[in-house]
Amino acid sequence: MQLSHMLAEGGTPADKLDVRSDVTVQPAQGGGFEITKSALTLVGSVPDLDEAKFVEIAEKAKASCPVSKALGAIEITLDARYG
Repeated sequence: MQLSHMLAEGGTPADKLDVRSDVTVQPAQGGGFEITKSALTLVGSVPDLDEAKFVEIAEKAKASCPVSKALGAIEITLDARYG
């Protein structure tokens, strides 16, 4: 949602944004389980925006995303591609 907002605000709304999150769950020290990582895969289509700029904006959106901030205790990676 943060990326969609940033693209629209910049005058380049997305035609399509597909995001997948692969979450790693491992045994926690002391018992139970914990989420340790979220690997985001993003494929987007944005008219009038090249792939380098798309990836740059996606990285900025990840850094400023409220959900990413809330999950700051885990590693979050982003693989953004134009497609």
